[in-house]
Amino acid sequence: MKSSPSPLISPVAILGCGDLGLRLARLLDVERYAITGIRRSIPASLLNQRPQNLLINQADICDPGQLLDAIPEEVQVVVVTMTPSERSDEGYRQAYVESLQNLLELWKHRQAPRLLLYVSSTRVYPQDQGQWVDEHSKTGAGGYAARRLLEAESLAASMPCQSVIVRFSGIYGPGRERTLRLVESQLREQGGRTATNSTAYSNRIHADDCARVLAHLIESHRAGCTLDNLYLASDMEPTPTHEVHQWIGRQMQPEGVNTTQPTSDQVTGKRCRNQRLLDSGFRFSYPSYREGYQQVIEQRKAAHQS
Repeated sequence: MKSSPSPLISPVAILGCGDLGLRLARLLDVERYAITGIRRSIPASLLNQRPQNLLINQADICDPGQLLDAIPEEVQVVVVTMTPSERSDEGYRQAYVESLQNLLELWKHRQAPRLLLYVSSTRVYPQDQGQWVDEHSKTGAGGYAARRLLEAESLAASMPCQSVIVRFSGIYGPGRERTLRLVESQLREQGGRTATNSTAYSNRIHADDCARVLAHLIESHRAGCTLDNLYLASDMEPTPTHEVHQWIGRQMQPEGVNTTQPTSDQVTGKRCRNQRLLDSGFRFSYPSYREGYQQVIEQRKAAHQS
């Protein structure tokens, strides 16, 4: 017979326990949370890096039987942070929609958790003329990704427990360095010039702050605070893409970067407002791209020197 956990210990399940899930597990107090991470595969290197309060179960959450076996019966908090196996409509359907459908079916046979956190994306917003967007803004299916994310959000909202949807903007950080590699390539190939001249607003959030948002909501719920059912999570400073690239270029090449000015003054993209998250008491470790990318750049330099 399984023993019941201490009432002081909250069992947490992280479905799709990849980079964000591991960052979250490291933030949760080992004396307050027992965490089960569920992944399709378990690399050997992962077992050596996991925090001591994290048990990792291998399961395909699109398989109802495997999901049933992998999630602890007494789980109180479920965090769903999935990554599609392929960038296609079917890949998104399986990762985001089918996984939630299987969870709904699971709760028909088990007691539901107290809290479900579902990680979504700001790509559900179709606005593209520099508008500010927040939790009240219109969403739209601008392609299969947005359509499947909204479908999954609807399923999350129908769970028989409190569900909170978190829409993250573009996530960056160690291991998520596409922009840095792009700027490096531009500097090398364009004679010290950052080639991007886009006036599109870009929005981002450091991966550490993503994990801190999830931990903040879990801790707030545990403390009895009232949570909204939707949060937009993006840093404090939406910025045109060319400005971000130029700043990164100057950090990478201190001797000088040839500045490229936009060829058009037509503003595109959207600007993400995070006021609801701030009102909940959350504060960013990396409030803008400058603090965040500086951390990533310095970490890369240290790794290259070691």
